Amino acid sequence: MGRFEISYEEALRNRKQNKYSHWGYYKKTDFEDTSGLYAGQRLRANKLFEPKLFDAVKLPRDGNFFAMGSCFAREVEYALIQKGVEFLSVPTVFRNEDPNPLSGSSSPANTFVTKYNVFSVLNAFRWAFEDPSPYPQNALIKTSEGTYVDLHSHTTLSDLPLNSAIERRCKVDAYVRRAMEADVVILTFGFCELWWDREIEAYLNIPPNGRIAKTYPGRFTFRLPEFEELVSALDELHGLFAEHGKPGVQIVCTVSPVSLSNTFRKEDVVIANCFSKSLNRVGVEYWKNKYDNVHYFPSYEIVTCSEVATAWKDDRRHPSDEVIASVVKSFEANYFDKVTT
Repeated sequence: MGRFEISYEEALRNRKQNKYSHWGYYKKTDFEDTSGLYAGQRLRANKLFEPKLFDAVKLPRDGNFFAMGSCFAREVEYALIQKGVEFLSVPTVFRNEDPNPLSGSSSPANTFVTKYNVFSVLNAFRWAFEDPSPYPQNALIKTSEGTYVDLHSHTTLSDLPLNSAIERRCKVDAYVRRAMEADVVILTFGFCELWWDREIEAYLNIPPNGRIAKTYPGRFTFRLPEFEELVSALDELHGLFAEHGKPGVQIVCTVSPVSLSNTFRKEDVVIANCFSKSLNRVGVEYWKNKYDNVHYFPSYEIVTCSEVATAWKDDRRHPSDEVIASVVKSFEANYFDKVTT
């Protein structure tokens, strides 16, 4: 990660001019004063935290948007559509797909486009943008029943015969290529507990289930990526949009507040989740500091710094509808010239 370095004088000037730079003084600050600007006061002032963003880029409300990433990306996409924002990423093409009865999920098949980590997002754009697509056919994995599963997609879709699986893969690439026409790309990164396919040398979007792992012993391993690996993936992702994206495209990245559902490590899942989110958060900080057209939107901080009872559903894993509305309100206020009601 490139070092951020400024002079002593500039650092002090930043501190002095930034009204939001201080947390407050223990035993000296009146933290009950909710009109104050200390962080300790602002965090108590409202049930839903409202961070201060500096120099936020203004995005074209009437432009074309494309969202990809975790399920939180779909939530934000849906909410902004209700505000009149046009999204090229609405996955209508998958609405007639049959859901996988073995998944145990009640989610619709269009969650097929959900991507949970930086590497699966990169793979999706790389395989779609490059012509011909470098998607390796042996990434489609044959099951013991003779059908094929795509671990770069989602568990909600059924396994298919090979020709049908290839056809659906082409449909996915065509869908992702819509991002090449987007004025704004919103990316939400979920977690960093990943599964690696040793045969094709690529990270998966979802873990292999037991029947796949037994059929292909030794093919899949669990990994935590190194930071340099994450940075390299983000750099490649930026390069894809620089080469294939719309001129002037703006990339807004976030870290999903949705927690790991479980961990494959000998760690408390709460601790494992903190590491996973922290690695993503540091990665996107590097990314937005390196490229002028990459911006970080603090939806993660809005959710995690808000009052617990207000910000979360009962599972303390999924954000509430109320906090998602607050996230969208903050996005509008900071990135659009006009805010709708």
